[in-house]
Amino acid sequence: MEYVQTREELITAVKIPFAAAFPGVALVFDNAPFDWNNPPERYVCFEIEEVDGDPIGMRAQPKTRTSGFVYVEAHIKLGLGSKWCAQIRDWFAETLQYQTFGRAQVQEAKSDGKTETKGYYIESLKLPYYVDPA
Repeated sequence: MEYVQTREELITAVKIPFAAAFPGVALVFDNAPFDWNNPPERYVCFEIEEVDGDPIGMRAQPKTRTSGFVYVEAHIKLGLGSKWCAQIRDWFAETLQYQTFGRAQVQEAKSDGKTETKGYYIESLKLPYYVDPA
């Protein structure tokens, strides 16, 4: 249940501000409907993945701190430059890192690499987060 709530809080934190900052740019969340066979010239993929859990507190009833990553991929058609991807990465880093959303604490943004695939230049960013239990 915490994962669903964390996911919704992180999506809410970026959805409207992103649309205001980058009007007309598609922001695709996880496996949401999207025409992968006919993508636009610029779009961004936003995915949240819970990857681990560790016990905290050694009381009679230990609790679990969960952790994961927010992944952001900025896609732009080859030949249109890469500066836009860097702007997207900067925007997400400034919007999310060191912020608290509900019980989720987002940590420092890290580059997740640069690639080219299917006619697109892609820059990726990952932001680790953790969630302490209530």
